[in-house]
Amino acid sequence: MAKSQKYKLAIIEEQPDWVDKFRLKLRDDFELVVFTLTPELTKEELAKQIEESEVDCIIADYDLQEAEVVQFNGDEIVAEYKKKFPFFPAFIITSKEEEDILPLIHDNEIVRLKDELVDKTVILIQRIKNKIENYYDSIKAAEELIDQLVEKKKTADLSLQEEEKLTEQYQFLEKIDSKNKELPDNLIQPASITKLDEFVENTKQIIEELSKLKK
Repeated sequence: MAKSQKYKLAIIEEQPDWVDKFRLKLRDDFELVVFTLTPELTKEELAKQIEESEVDCIIADYDLQEAEVVQFNGDEIVAEYKKKFPFFPAFIITSKEEEDILPLIHDNEIVRLKDELVDKTVILIQRIKNKIENYYDSIKAAEELIDQLVEKKKTADLSLQEEEKLTEQYQFLEKIDSKNKELPDNLIQPASITKLDEFVENTKQIIEELSKLKK
């Protein structure tokens, strides 16, 4: 996203008065995409809509079922989206007390109280921006490290630790967007096989042999 543009937020909220509050409090700092909730909407369909909207962060009300419109809560839609994009920025907003809601949420870091939207708007805005920027910074750092190790690998062998780090960073970026990140050709040529590659291959052979013994 260009620096001059506003970050885009997905707003998942079933109460019209709170949708209005989101618009009033956040519209100067973010571009808001408010999703329409209907009885027929499934969390899988909503997750697809969120992906297609190309937002930078999800803001979901925890108690979506309260209005008896949809059959899932905010933590469920966030969990559904994170099946495909596990590191994606998200916040679950709730009017409940933290001690009541935290045991029900897998990632306690993403829970914010709705009161913050009204009483601590500046702080909440900064929290959202920080989470988004940390996400993009981690992507940039992974890409830069990959570039460094790929360049080094062209002229020298990588250590086992460097190979592991290279693999980890590719796996991270694949989870960010599997369509846009492929292993470079020079890393899959026979001449580039290293200790890590050999270890993986040996492990596969051992598993195959053990499988034969079980039959």
